[in-house]
Parts: sequence; structure tokens; C-alpha cells
Amino acid sequence: NVVSRWIWIPDFRLKHRKALSGGPHDCLRNFVNLSGNLPVVIAGDWNCTYSSVPCHINPDVLNMRALPNKRHSEMLNTLCNDLNLVDPFRSMFPNLTEFTYLPSDARKLNRSRIDFFLVNNSSLSQVSDTFIHPSLQSRMFDHKAIHLSFVPVKVSLNSRPSISHKVLRDPDLDL
Repeated sequence: NVVSRWIWIPDFRLKHRKALSGGPHDCLRNFVNLSGNLPVVIAGDWNCTYSSVPCHINPDVLNMRALPNKRHSEMLNTLCNDLNLVDPFRSMFPNLTEFTYLPSDARKLNRSRIDFFLVNNSSLSQVSDTFIHPSLQSRMFDHKAIHLSFVPVKVSLNSRPSISHKVLRDPDLDL
């Protein structure tokens, strides 16, 4: 069984401490809580890195003096800790240095991985692969695509298909 929910939070920014106590944070908390045991996958251009360690040891940045939005990275870490979310790319490849953001000016050498997925801890074992597209998909974009794959669900061939009794007793279907 698959349940797909799309959530869009207008003007989602981790700019103020309020974001952690209300507004978008509560919206994400409700989304995660309503999901129950189902996998939670949140993706986007976060404009901050998952890791908030200093640049010289941070695998998510290259040729940068400071983290992109360090305060936002710290707030995102708090959000992830509160909601038991992890970055599957960093979980699977703790030291791999690949980047999603490339400046449009080719002379600039800074790079960062600010586009990523977050999944709940309980569904991390179901992730089979995650990767960053090797190149930009168009000259119009300055971010590379990110990909996430899950372990296929095995369907039991021994079970017989069935029809719900509710469908069989539907008055609209009675002749």
C-alpha cells in the first residue's frame, strides 16, 4: 500500500526562531505525526546544509569561508532532531563530497549541497539508493537534480486477490 501526500508550505523559511515554535515547524510536525508508520519523505532546496560543522571539515561545502546560512542549518538540525528525520545521502555516504549548487559564474569555485531529502529514521532502512545527478539538466538551472530510490515492496504471489465487502454491498451498484 502506498499513500502519497504532497505538502506545500507557502513562504517556508527558517529565518526566525518562531519557525521552530510555530508556523512551518508545526505544519511539518503535524505532517510527520499524521503519517504514522508510513515513510516520510521531504525534499527541497533548503538554502542551507544538513551539516553545520565548520567549513574546513564539512563534506557539504567546498571553497567557502562560511556555511551558507549557518543559523538555518542549526535550525534545520533542531527540526530533524525533533521530528526524527535524517538525510539519507549523508547517512549512506558520510564522507562523500558531491554538490548540488554550482554558481552560474564559472569563475566562482564555491560549491554546496543545499538540495537534499529528509526521511524519517524508521524508513531509512527502506532507502536503496540516493544520488546527485552528475550535471546540470539545463543552463537555466544552477542546481543539480537529486534522486532517491526505495527498496521494492515484494508482493506475495500466494495470496488471492479479494474485493472489499463494502464494494459488494454498495447500493449504487445494485441493479
